Amino acid sequence: MKNILKNNFLPYLFGNIIFGFTQWLIIILILKLGTKTELGTYTYGIAIISPLILFLSFGFNTLIVTSNASEKSSYIKARWMVSIIVMCIYMFIIIFLTGINVNKYLLIFFIGLSKMVENLYDIDYAFYIKNKKHEYVGYYKIAFSFVQIALILVCFIIFQNLTISFIIYSAILFIVNFIKNRKKLFEKEAFLIRSFKLYAIGLPISVTLFLSSLNTNIPKYFLETSSDIIAVGIFSSFLTIYSAGNTFFFSIYNFILPKVVKMKYNKFYLKLLFIKIIGAGMLIICFVQIINMTVLDSIIPVIFNEDFIKYKKEICLVLLSSVLIYISILMDLFINSHNKYKYNTYIQIFSVLIVAFGSSILINRFEVFGAVLTFSIFSISVFILKTLLSIKLIKGVNYEV
Repeated sequence: MKNILKNNFLPYLFGNIIFGFTQWLIIILILKLGTKTELGTYTYGIAIISPLILFLSFGFNTLIVTSNASEKSSYIKARWMVSIIVMCIYMFIIIFLTGINVNKYLLIFFIGLSKMVENLYDIDYAFYIKNKKHEYVGYYKIAFSFVQIALILVCFIIFQNLTISFIIYSAILFIVNFIKNRKKLFEKEAFLIRSFKLYAIGLPISVTLFLSSLNTNIPKYFLETSSDIIAVGIFSSFLTIYSAGNTFFFSIYNFILPKVVKMKYNKFYLKLLFIKIIGAGMLIICFVQIINMTVLDSIIPVIFNEDFIKYKKEICLVLLSSVLIYISILMDLFINSHNKYKYNTYIQIFSVLIVAFGSSILINRFEVFGAVLTFSIFSISVFILKTLLSIKLIKGVNYEV
């Protein structure tokens, strides 16, 4: 516990919480200042770009922290090159495979571009984490969060235009990243060969991340098809609760992972960590239940608006399901530290099939509630499988002499 409270972790944790909170706040601002169509467009754009980013991320973050596969310049060039491909695929999907109104193309393009440019910084973040300079990750995320919220507020209040805020935000992040990494970008090296080697090494992790993102995004695709873009916005609003906690637990995961990699053959350490994770998860579930039985009715209108009171059951289910996913994130400490990436891939394939099957049946019948039920089924299946795999890995470990 004292490792988590180190000085460099506090700004890192705070920055990740602020960044996760910002994603929720953006949805709330659009909900209160914009239209439900803009909310649906924003959340649907994120639902399409996020799996693409993860699929073409090639697990660089994990590779950087857990191995010495290549130099920083190679990672940066590989990420920049593949980001162009991401945007091309993204707009192809928007134009030819969705029913998004042509008037929203400019908005949805810059929504995607803003996420793509944010993803460029993951290489810097991973090297900061590897070098135990976590605080710099926090500082960047705090700065970007305040810039994005300020731009959305100003552009809504002055111009009543959401698109302008994403144009300016994308431009700022792009310029800062280019200036910061320009020397690495222009280093002379056979970067194409190195890039393809990195893609090959990171592909199993990349596929796992892609499948993981589909678990929350497949229901959105079914909602857009069987209902409308507004239903996507409502369901996505529920998931902001999950996303905020997701950011917090990924912060803990990223901070602890280097230590677990070093201690991966120490059975006593791994068993104690496993017990702490399960114990903390059970306490959080109890806390959620207390909130549900006491003050949830009062909290919902503050977080969202009065219309969301009728979705209390759905919100409570999302909260409980989210805790199971948070525990699963921390179970990845055991799986990834032992480089068992392929097992994570198998788990994600299984859960995606469950989500796709559940979505096709439940969403057609129950719409938003069906999407929430699908999310709950996904969380339970992933929790059970990752917990069992973690137990198996810990049992197979010998004490390091």
